[in-house]
Amino acid sequence: MMLSDMLLFKNNADPSTRLAVAIRDETGRLLGELQCLDKALASETGLVEELTDWRNAAGTSFLTQFEARPDRTATWLRNVVLAAPDRILFIVRSTGGERIGHIGISNISDEKAEIDNVMRGRLSGERRMMFYSSVALIAWIFETLRVPVTQLHVLSLNTGAIRLYDRLGFEEVERTPLRRIDEPDMIRYTTQTDHGSAAGFDYLRMEISAERFRRLYPWAYATG
Repeated sequence: MMLSDMLLFKNNADPSTRLAVAIRDETGRLLGELQCLDKALASETGLVEELTDWRNAAGTSFLTQFEARPDRTATWLRNVVLAAPDRILFIVRSTGGERIGHIGISNISDEKAEIDNVMRGRLSGERRMMFYSSVALIAWIFETLRVPVTQLHVLSLNTGAIRLYDRLGFEEVERTPLRRIDEPDMIRYTTQTDHGSAAGFDYLRMEISAERFRRLYPWAYATG
């Protein structure tokens, strides 16, 4: 698959032709769907406001921390999520159509793809929805993008996310101390050693290979 295909998926304006990935458990039971956030979905009633609320609720999990606003979220969707050829965001939906959260891919290249923006906004539905959503997306990455490795970055203090990634089979490969920079209306964390003050926690890079993932989750491929 070419990066230009990502833009084609995201430029879609017809919900009936939207890129979607089924979310199933190890028994094959259908739990929901990962739906590509395309132009049609981006204009769905209430989506921008919902993403804004979710971002604020999980604000301390990001390298940049600020109070999100709907106008800022809409700009991010338009100029980053929809515009970047190496990035795609999926909305996690239950079988009943409820928006549960989102999960994305960024920095797509021939060598790797990166999981990002893993967020559960609603607690309703399947208890392990984000686990199974992650399995579905990673299987899609390895089958469709044909990269040998999937990676992610996470703050070392985000223990809940790290437990999820450990269960998925990711392994820590790099740990870098972070520095804190206070700006008007924003806190930024950086790995650059000549900026800010010591944050007291680290930035982890975790990876899983296609071979390891297939060994751990053969059922993710068997169910399609």
